Amino acid sequence: PFGYYYFFYDIEVETPCDISSNVSWDCDGQGNCYDPGTGGGQFSNLSQCQSSCIVPSWDCDGQGNCYDPGTGSGQFSNLSQCQSSCIVPSWDCDGQGNCSDPGTGSGQFSNLSQCQSSCIVPSWDCDGQGNCSDPGTGNGQFSNLSQCQSSCIVPSWDCDAQGNCYDPGTGIGMYSSFSSCESECVNVSVSVIGLNNFKIYPNPSSDIFNVEFSSNNKKTIEVKIMNLIGEIIFIDNLNEFNGEYKQTINLLFYSKGIYLLQIDTEDGIINKKLILK
Repeated sequence: PFGYYYFFYDIEVETPCDISSNVSWDCDGQGNCYDPGTGGGQFSNLSQCQSSCIVPSWDCDGQGNCYDPGTGSGQFSNLSQCQSSCIVPSWDCDGQGNCSDPGTGSGQFSNLSQCQSSCIVPSWDCDGQGNCSDPGTGNGQFSNLSQCQSSCIVPSWDCDAQGNCYDPGTGIGMYSSFSSCESECVNVSVSVIGLNNFKIYPNPSSDIFNVEFSSNNKKTIEVKIMNLIGEIIFIDNLNEFNGEYKQTINLLFYSKGIYLLQIDTEDGIINKKLILK
């Protein structure tokens, strides 16, 4: 017992401490704040995080795609709503050579360049009857309709001194149709050579033509019908003729087409077309 020495010892008991990370916050992308637990969050206090976190929203990009503008003020509050509302652009021609997106996704062209290369700028031509039409090729004579309308002249006809019809090109000829001019011109030319009451009817005809005229003075008259190559298919020689002439001519067995009636007197010649249909 005398071999031990008794002393007072200071005994310290120590346990390891878990050192807490500094508190910090991050946004979760849905407008909410959370502490990642690492101390490395973007924001050092919660209020700063809450004022900076933006609730996601979506807008269409004009190409049928959705994106979050990052401002919280997008048109759509959720992505599916945006995707169902965004329309893929398409284009149509407006009839003036310009392209526009109808906004329905069902335009004729899927891209703008295709539309622009296909759209034709309208132009106009006269149809020879005083009317304007767009040939659809873009190379009409007139660039706008009013210019065409002011330039197109309605055809009209006058008789010349030989009993022929012509269009003076002014729109103020005496006759509004070629047939009315031709009928009157023949009568004028017939009276010049001393014949009156000249008639051909019906014309056109499918078979029978009636030829009538009268003469107040005796004269030699030759009435003949020729085809377009000059072959005579009917002839009637009238010597010292005076009075009324009536002749029925049947062309039923001849080919359809145009024939020429010629009345030859010592005072002149009259030509008239016969149309066999």
